[in-house]
Amino acid sequence: MDPLARILSTEADVYVARGDYARAVSNGVDGVRWGTDLARDGDILALENGLLIEGSGFNNIKRSSIDRLDVRSAQALALRLEILDACRFSYTRTLQNEKITGLKRLEMIFKFQDWRKNLPTTQSSAQIITTYERLMNETIIDVALPYPRRRGVSVDGADALSKVIFGTLARQDATHLSTMGSGSFYENLRAISRLDATMLALRAFKAEHGKYPMTLSELTPTILRRVPVDPFSDKPLRYKLKAIEYSLYSVGYDGVDDGGKALPKRAKPNAKGDIVAGVNTP
Repeated sequence: MDPLARILSTEADVYVARGDYARAVSNGVDGVRWGTDLARDGDILALENGLLIEGSGFNNIKRSSIDRLDVRSAQALALRLEILDACRFSYTRTLQNEKITGLKRLEMIFKFQDWRKNLPTTQSSAQIITTYERLMNETIIDVALPYPRRRGVSVDGADALSKVIFGTLARQDATHLSTMGSGSFYENLRAISRLDATMLALRAFKAEHGKYPMTLSELTPTILRRVPVDPFSDKPLRYKLKAIEYSLYSVGYDGVDDGGKALPKRAKPNAKGDIVAGVNTP
């Protein structure tokens, strides 16, 4: 575990032990903020480091603590998460920065006269750069689409070296997208962010009215500015009121509503199941 993530987790546990649930959840939101700040204007490596901190923050936003918050605390924390999500650095821009980083790396490699010695290619440096730029541009265009419309980018026809350079971003086949190339790991954090913000908003509503709302639209605009959208479907998060409890979830990678059946841990793109509030964590 990252040292900062470990510190955040320890602090949250201390606050819970003291019965200071607002500070415990706020600690988690702080982690989300630091993670999003770390990833801002960076490449994939910066994003991965940021998501590590952000994921630790989400792990500290527990349903057991949320359900003990008063109206003001829950509402303030819900708004903080909503604003952080709205200001999140886009994955499209992350890939644009990754493209620049990759081109600089290639230029450094090609400065050595014997660069071919250990590289599996017969192509010229100019051809390799052209292929890399094409594949990156295709990926950037693809991830700019809503997640349900993303198809991934294939490296079929590219030489062995280009496949190595672009490998983690390429789709395996027509139905199995790459985690990196599809941005599924990024969308997973967005979904969890919106689920947690909604859980906080639901707590604020119940603390004030003594019951949960019939629909998520009742949370706007007094608690949330807008109804949270599921990044995996481009439709509102699924919310079902069940007597005195509720079910809240994202449809997950496959875009299919499984009725709130949670995805398994470390699920891959196109895995079946939903991302369930208070159950699935980064």
